[in-house]
Amino acid sequence: MRIIVLWLFILSAIDCYAQNAIFSSPCVGTFSRKGLFFDVEAKQSNIIINKLSLLAQNPGTRDIYIYYKKGTFFGFETNPNAWTLVDSAINFTPNSALNCPIPPTPFPNDMNICVEAGERAAFYFIMTNGTGTIESHSNLSTNSLAVSGTDLNLYTGIGQNTLTPFNAAGPFTNGLTWQGDIYYTKVASLLGPDTTICAPQSLLLNVGLGYTSYLWSTGDTIPSITVNQSGTYYVAVTTFTGCSFTDSIVVNVDPCAFLNEHAEKNEFVLIDKQVHFPVVMIGSEYYVWNAMGQLIEQKIITGATVSLQHLSPGMYTLSVFNSKSVNTRKFIIN
Repeated sequence: MRIIVLWLFILSAIDCYAQNAIFSSPCVGTFSRKGLFFDVEAKQSNIIINKLSLLAQNPGTRDIYIYYKKGTFFGFETNPNAWTLVDSAINFTPNSALNCPIPPTPFPNDMNICVEAGERAAFYFIMTNGTGTIESHSNLSTNSLAVSGTDLNLYTGIGQNTLTPFNAAGPFTNGLTWQGDIYYTKVASLLGPDTTICAPQSLLLNVGLGYTSYLWSTGDTIPSITVNQSGTYYVAVTTFTGCSFTDSIVVNVDPCAFLNEHAEKNEFVLIDKQVHFPVVMIGSEYYVWNAMGQLIEQKIITGATVSLQHLSPGMYTLSVFNSKSVNTRKFIIN
């Protein structure tokens, strides 16, 4: 658990979205089918899948439809009621994979499919007429991790070799991996890591202004709330594309009773992560405690300055003991 403490309040804020990115399943083989099922998994971040692309086995014009369902496709290959049509391309002429490597051809429309961190989204490409087929490769078994990117995982799926969507007769081919690009947007962390603060300070939880709706576990419907009690706080947001995401944070409010400041004359000064000691303190001992009261450093003062650059972000107490006085100051490392 990371401790971040400011004097008046703590700000937990994020940019709503990271930059758009592209995830690629490279052109490495030539195995053709009329249809293809596969799963995509969001890793550590919430993802909005904007657009998909593909490669064709042979040149030609065809009609292709893309279906989507939340979770895996396994067990739903012949169940049309489990799927939603999210895009189509009539008279579509994708690049042919006969001359790998070449860029896949994007579908014309944005889909804006929401995938929460750790969850899967299933896709089903199916031709209904035209020439050529959909390109894939067959060097992995079904449900194997085919490609692992920064934000997404792609799993090997199965192919279908007829022009009828969700055809119970198949025929189906196991172990086929889709080849193409995923254009996506990574949604930044909403609330950040669990946090400890010292009473009576408050924590400002702020998810930003880029969403169309907000709902906190406190009942608030605004972008930010201020909390000063221990507990788990939840927020649900909706993006302008209609995606809904949730996040939670555990806030621990500690009495921090040991953090009592006391200073005599000739006190030390903290500037830019350095302690500046008066001459009379040289030869004295200094002690550094973290916000949980643990002693983490004890040294003799040998010069006019001591660097605190090596300390992790958080709140600390520094005390200097000499024969005449004790000087104590709280300080923050950001």
